[in-house]
Amino acid sequence: RALTAAMSRIPEPGQRVREAQALALRAVSEGDGSRPEVLARDGERLRDLVDAGMCDAGATLDEIVALQRALDVVNAATFAEDGVRALSDGHEPLRHIALPTHRDFQVALRAALRVMIAFGLAAGLFILLGLPQSSFALVQVAATCSLSSVTPDPRKFAQGVLIGMPLAALCAGFILFVVLNGNQGFPLLAIAMAPPVFFGCLVSLHPPSFTIGFITLVFTPVLLAPENPQSYDPQTFLVNALLVVFAAVILFLTIRLVLPISASQHRAFALEEAREDLAEALAGEGGDATTRTSLNADRLFQFSAWNSGSGAVRRASLHHAFAVAQLEAAAARAHAQLRPLSEVRGLAPLTGRAREALAAAGSDDLDRAARALIGEARVQDRTVRMQLARAATDLATASRVIRRHGRFFRRLSLPNS
Repeated sequence: RALTAAMSRIPEPGQRVREAQALALRAVSEGDGSRPEVLARDGERLRDLVDAGMCDAGATLDEIVALQRALDVVNAATFAEDGVRALSDGHEPLRHIALPTHRDFQVALRAALRVMIAFGLAAGLFILLGLPQSSFALVQVAATCSLSSVTPDPRKFAQGVLIGMPLAALCAGFILFVVLNGNQGFPLLAIAMAPPVFFGCLVSLHPPSFTIGFITLVFTPVLLAPENPQSYDPQTFLVNALLVVFAAVILFLTIRLVLPISASQHRAFALEEAREDLAEALAGEGGDATTRTSLNADRLFQFSAWNSGSGAVRRASLHHAFAVAQLEAAAARAHAQLRPLSEVRGLAPLTGRAREALAAAGSDDLDRAARALIGEARVQDRTVRMQLARAATDLATASRVIRRHGRFFRRLSLPNS
């Protein structure tokens, strides 16, 4: 998409740009273009094209952006192809990156409080009941509550637990008192457990019913409690089954009634976290661009699940969410290139103005800073020119995102947007 957008801004692409586009398209197409040696050769050719563009006094900012985006496509294809081969043959990949997930502090805090409240209520009730199996039930409460705190949708998880626990108890009781019926032996136990395992796996394949199948698979052996010799005490089994079902009811009521979070609150929390991360990226703080890309991808996935309203409203909300992620990644990449460039002789004033333009989020200042970096490239060596091309491309990308979504960014209180 970035390459397509860059090409759309050039009315009549020159020979360099057309060749770069063809190489990028070949890298992502099926066939010989995705082989390692072809990708390496195309990547080197694209670096030569970018370097030639930076040395050309007549090259425009849009042409440099298109050339750099084509190189980015080939680099991404190279890493993807190498990663697939690393999985198949076990060789050392070209890079190791962390893939963190996004968690809103407000959501995590409420989830932790729900776990504490649910466990406290269950412990108090079990103490009052005075049953010897209370410790067993408390372990199940702690396990299910902890799992609910890290799932994307705790309500759906609690509903699945409420259905899956009775099913697990039913399967365990059927195995113990109908199929086995007092018999001993591991082969017979394995045969008896096959239908519940098959049922749980089958139900887990359907995403809406995944939690039901997961709970059935996990808690059927827990309630069955295999041992040698096997115990067939119906009273102990019945009490354990009732306690785990009671624990599921406590979890369901706690998540439904205690500190519930609506979809609009989820969106508000995510937007506030995104605004803070964007402000840090514009100021040159926070994590690197690769880490931010992973966080933003997970945030966008979660945001799409919480998005509601008409089709037009949903599209507009996602459009703005993608704009925030794009601007944040561009700012982080630009700062990463500007830091080493500031140590190059003669570039410190230019990089300083570029960083100030990023912090101020001014689109015109960003364009001027990008053109100034390109203008200085002809007197630098190849390594510095490649860094200048990447920095100018990200500055231009940030400028265009801010210009296209200026009203939205002003609502986020970004300066000069």
